[in-house]
Amino acid sequence: MEACFGPKTNILLVPGAADRQVPAPTADPFPKSDKMRCLFAGNVYGKETQPEANRVLVDKLNRLGRLLSETEIRLHMLGSGDVGLLDRRHVTYLGVVPYAQAWDYLNFAHVGIVVMSGNYLHNNESTKIYHYLRVELPVVSEAGFPNDHVV
Repeated sequence: MEACFGPKTNILLVPGAADRQVPAPTADPFPKSDKMRCLFAGNVYGKETQPEANRVLVDKLNRLGRLLSETEIRLHMLGSGDVGLLDRRHVTYLGVVPYAQAWDYLNFAHVGIVVMSGNYLHNNESTKIYHYLRVELPVVSEAGFPNDHVV
């Protein structure tokens, strides 16, 4: 696990599901804005552990953020990984939060997104799909995950 995600940093990995009971929404944690909120919640990996996945994911988030910035939508990223090349002009980085607090971001977002980290994922599901849907968040997913059909 450390070979894939780096040294222990108290990251909780949830295998292929979302809790049956999720915390009720509390306070809106997003920065104040009139724009709709598009949320990518997940790991963008690191240059030391999965550099190609990091490059691909950060590039896709930057491109999507740039396109959305021309509209009334703002892209937000919540999660871990090397975000040094994330374009903060177009993507708001929310950082890493405790698992229980992450539900507020899901509950107060307007749409959740899923993007591929490469051409071949073999059998890797995108567990964020389950979390987004668990709070009835609309999902836009790039094709290629084994659990795309859930969306």
